[in-house]
Amino acid sequence: GKVANPQVIVTIAGNTSNAVTVLGDVRNPGRQPLSPNQDRILDVIAAAGGPSRSLHDIDVRIQRDGRAYTAPLSMVTTEFNENVRLQRGDQVNLVYKPRRFSSFGAFNAVARSELPPGPLTLAEALSGVGGLDSNLANARSVLVFRFERPEVAQALGIQQALTTRGVPVVYRLNLNEAEGFFIASNFQMQPDDLIYTPRAGAAEMRKFFEVVQSITRVVYDVSVTSTLNR
Repeated sequence: GKVANPQVIVTIAGNTSNAVTVLGDVRNPGRQPLSPNQDRILDVIAAAGGPSRSLHDIDVRIQRDGRAYTAPLSMVTTEFNENVRLQRGDQVNLVYKPRRFSSFGAFNAVARSELPPGPLTLAEALSGVGGLDSNLANARSVLVFRFERPEVAQALGIQQALTTRGVPVVYRLNLNEAEGFFIASNFQMQPDDLIYTPRAGAAEMRKFFEVVQSITRVVYDVSVTSTLNR
C-alpha cells in the first residue's frame, strides 16, 4: 500500500574539506568552513565567536604547509595587509600573550606591570611603579632592556647578532637632566621591556656596565628609537 503523508528530509552537508581549524583563545574553537568569498583571518575568527580575551593580549598564529606566521591580533584588525586570506587546511591559533613590562632595581616598587591597550611612555611607566627611590637610585642611569627589530637596530648603528627575539639593546636615560624627562615622555614602552635602575655608587655602576656591554650595546640617545618605534 501507499505510505500516508510521506516526508522527505534533506540535509545539506558542508564541504568539510574546504575548512580551517581555529584553536586557542577563541569562544568557539573547532573547524570553520571557508566561504567562496576567500575568507580572511578576521572573518574566520568572527565566525568562531571572536577572541575570548582582549585583542591587545592575543597573537594570531597561522600554520600552513609546515610554516608559521604570527602577528598581534590588534595589528591584524588595523592593518589590511596583515589580515591575510586563508586557505583550506590552515590552522589559526589565538595565543594569549599578555602585554607586560618589568621594573627592578632602585625603585619604590618592583613590579611586573600590564601595558594598557593604548600607548604608554617611559615617564608614565616610571610613575606607575612609584618612581625612583630618591635615597638609593642613580637617576643618571635609567636603563631599558629591549629586543629590537633588526631595522631599528640597524638605524641605531648596532651590529649585534640577531636572536630569535630580535637584537638585544639597552637604552640609557639621564633623569638628572631636564632633557631626560622630555625624552622619557616620548619614549614608547613595548611588551617585555625591562626597566632597571642601579643603586648609586661608582663601583656598582662600573661593574654593571662591564657585564651589560659584554652582551650588547648601550644606546645613550633614546630619542632616536622614540621616533623609529612610533
